[in-house]
Amino acid sequence: DAPETLYAAGDLSLLTGRKFAVVGSRRTPANAVKLGETITRELSAQFVILTGSADGGDTAAIVGGLQRGVICLHAGGFSAIPQANLSLLMQVAERGLLLSPHPYDTPVRTFSYEYRNKLLAALCDGVLLLGAGEKSGALITAKYAEKFSKPIFALPYPPNAAAGAGCNALIKKGAHLTESAADVFAVYG
Repeated sequence: DAPETLYAAGDLSLLTGRKFAVVGSRRTPANAVKLGETITRELSAQFVILTGSADGGDTAAIVGGLQRGVICLHAGGFSAIPQANLSLLMQVAERGLLLSPHPYDTPVRTFSYEYRNKLLAALCDGVLLLGAGEKSGALITAKYAEKFSKPIFALPYPPNAAAGAGCNALIKKGAHLTESAADVFAVYG
């Protein structure tokens, strides 16, 4: 169920490169956000970074990938861009690429996030989760990445850390435990 049209603002040439998705919940802890920025910055040497447009894990991916090229896939039309990230997303439009499968005036709806996360998984070569609680939307991206046979990576969290319960569960199911970009590069050779 690919979208008939992708609406874009920015550098369309970024779509031709290898893409690696970096996602995380809005409640990704500060230390995971900081580590995520570092990992994403290093990954951007080999991949175009692909992420969402929300606070938390998505913001870490944007900040880490912006210098070399980042693509943000939005869950609604461009009129519904999150105001908390507006200045950062305007930088993406200037130096990266904003994408949406929806016309300009389409509001973000609850079901829009699942479709957006499915598209993230379809467009990427692999996905890293920086933070995911037990029922985080970031797990939807991992679910579709698994369905599409894409490698899944996750930051490890201490036992009983609610903000990372989803990441730990993915690692238990076979996702690659990721503490640095080297853990990702080791899978891709």
